[in-house]
Amino acid sequence: MATKIGYFEDSYKFSASCHILASSQDEHGSYLTLTETIFYPQGGGQPSDKGSVAVEGTQAFIHAVRWAGDEVRHYTDREYPHLVGREVQALVDEERRVQNSRLHTAGHLLAHIVEMLCPSWRAHKGHHYPDGAYVEFVCECSNAPGIDLAQVNTALARAVAEDLPIFIQNDNPSHRLVAIGSYQPQRCGGTHVKSLKELAGFSATKQKQKGSQLKIGYSIE
Repeated sequence: MATKIGYFEDSYKFSASCHILASSQDEHGSYLTLTETIFYPQGGGQPSDKGSVAVEGTQAFIHAVRWAGDEVRHYTDREYPHLVGREVQALVDEERRVQNSRLHTAGHLLAHIVEMLCPSWRAHKGHHYPDGAYVEFVCECSNAPGIDLAQVNTALARAVAEDLPIFIQNDNPSHRLVAIGSYQPQRCGGTHVKSLKELAGFSATKQKQKGSQLKIGYSIE
């Protein structure tokens, strides 16, 4: 059964009531499926949420979340068959969610800024993980230009200071759009901050260019 996605509407929804649909196993381990989930499953360059589901003294810790077709699976330490059909309280690790949301929005903003400053480069991959966030760009021209990180960071700081608005369009779950200010909306299923001011301390830290490929690393203090 398809899982209803609860985090699309609000990336800051850290708790919710739901029912356990199933407790089973696959090649990744034991898992639970829920009628509705506020847990973000790994994908789109963003790591999964962690947290727990709890009811009447039983707490099942969620250490990973993955898509399996149109079903979201929440991986636990063991199976919990006695919870099937029960209403539980789902709790997302708030600190981890906020950190992942900040890094994901930061990756989008970095892509927009680089494409604005140097249109020859187009973002094609983002890795929004705390242990080494980066955005990869490709250039279709024969002589790929260099990037001035100081100029990039000046533009990033300006965008954060101006607190450009963030728009999320959820009209179609399979075609969710995220836009920052007047930049081109991007199709994205990830979690994002509500305000660019939450990206204080964001900067591009390093770059590596090899021919028509460019990788720019970034971090948030």
